[in-house]
Amino acid sequence: MNDYARMKVPELKALLGHRNLSQTGTKNDMIKRLQEDDAADNHHSEDTSLEQPASLEVDICPHGDVIMVLANTRLHVSSAVLRSASPVFSAMFGPHFAEGQNLTERKPKKIKFPDDDPEGMKVLCGVLHHKFDVTETPNLEVLKEIAILVDKYDCSSAMFATATLWLIHTRKKAQAVKYVGYQTLFGIAYLFNHAQAFYGITQDLIIYHEGSFSKLEDPFDVVPSKFFVLLAEYRHASCNSFF
Repeated sequence: MNDYARMKVPELKALLGHRNLSQTGTKNDMIKRLQEDDAADNHHSEDTSLEQPASLEVDICPHGDVIMVLANTRLHVSSAVLRSASPVFSAMFGPHFAEGQNLTERKPKKIKFPDDDPEGMKVLCGVLHHKFDVTETPNLEVLKEIAILVDKYDCSSAMFATATLWLIHTRKKAQAVKYVGYQTLFGIAYLFNHAQAFYGITQDLIIYHEGSFSKLEDPFDVVPSKFFVLLAEYRHASCNSFF
């Protein structure tokens, strides 16, 4: 029995729990970036571009105090809700950054999020504000964008129950087509920090994935390379056990 065969859900939880945020470094690194950008007064700051009309405006929280500006989309949200779900948002909308200054329901503050996917953020904020039907599983592309944001803003705990439903449903769809077009699902589970789903999906890949695990694409570049070696060893050992 190799290392992967011994690695059950508790060990995977430890593996996931001690990793860094893939897109932006650790939570502390991202907060440090906010501090640096805030000092330079050029991060998420208000400017004339914020007054340009958006093609999509979503009133997620009518009494919210923040309007998130993302590409051609604006989301009306509550900073209190986001702060309770994410330590990164908690810092961002706290008293030490420009984003957290003078937040009022009467005049919601427009804040730019130029690097974040609009559709992914719309669904994420909808779930956190209890304004999204979580029984409607997003398609794989949107699910990927949500997972990136969950990882970036460190809100996997707040999203755990919803992520569980989505990953179960998407995993069933992947199994039905033998994971053709769903090879990235393991990375999505990893970004969601969901050990049970990650373990189950990698078990599926041992069965359905053809070819070398070393060539299995991780578009997020988050899963340790050693893990693919363990998968290959486990599949090889499993095949040998039949002969």
